[in-house]
Amino acid sequence: MSGGENGSYFTFGIFRKEGRQKDSLKESIINLNLKAAQQFSRNLASPAGTAARKYLQNRGIAEEVIKQFRLDMCPTLGVL
Repeated sequence: MSGGENGSYFTFGIFRKEGRQKDSLKESIINLNLKAAQQFSRNLASPAGTAARKYLQNRGIAEEVIKQFRLDMCPTLGVL
């Protein structure tokens, strides 16, 4: 293929490679975010999350709401 208005095959190949790299980065960020959310959820369910679970219960927050809105806990910060 030759160059011209639409660019060359080489240029198109570079754009395709950059697109795949962006997709890969996006997938990596999504996976990392999911793993962090899962860990924070385990924190809330763990013995370290007892006080946080009691707090939520005292506030009248149902288990279904906790799951639906993915409420969780970071024990080192002590926040929900």
